[in-house]
Amino acid sequence: MKTEEKNAKRFWRRGNVLDTAIVLLLLVAAFTVGYRYYQSANEAQHDVQNTVTVTFRVEDASAAMPAAMANGETLYLSSTGDALGALLEHQEATEGTPFQIMPVEVLTQNEDGTIVSVAMPDGTVDFIGVLSCQGIFDENGSFLLGGRTPITPGQTVAVYSERTAFVLTVISIVESAE
Repeated sequence: MKTEEKNAKRFWRRGNVLDTAIVLLLLVAAFTVGYRYYQSANEAQHDVQNTVTVTFRVEDASAAMPAAMANGETLYLSSTGDALGALLEHQEATEGTPFQIMPVEVLTQNEDGTIVSVAMPDGTVDFIGVLSCQGIFDENGSFLLGGRTPITPGQTVAVYSERTAFVLTVISIVESAE
């Protein structure tokens, strides 16, 4: 009788191991299906790109630099080579460029001791420009260029175009009305 009891216990142990393996396989399959569903929903959310207007400032640039760029020209991030956006014409653009150009001025004292503002003799300028960019806003409200690269006001970004390269400072990011 003892051998029959041992055989019965072995049978149930094998059955329990087999049952446990089947339950684990079902759990793994359910987890995999759930994870894929979550990933596809997440990707669908990231596919919805917002168009934003990014206003930027460039300081101490050569006077020839803004004249070398045109409305619609694409700027690229130096760090990744990804497109940052296309230049738009600034509402107060200087004629012949898409930028608002301001000569760099320094304070100096004239002969009678009065402090006056004088334009830099080398023609150095500051300019403000506007870009149209594509990206998403994450759950914290931060803008992600192309859904990946964070861009924030106050950030300095090295960029290049077909004809020039420079460092800009992001002033503002505003969602465009479409």
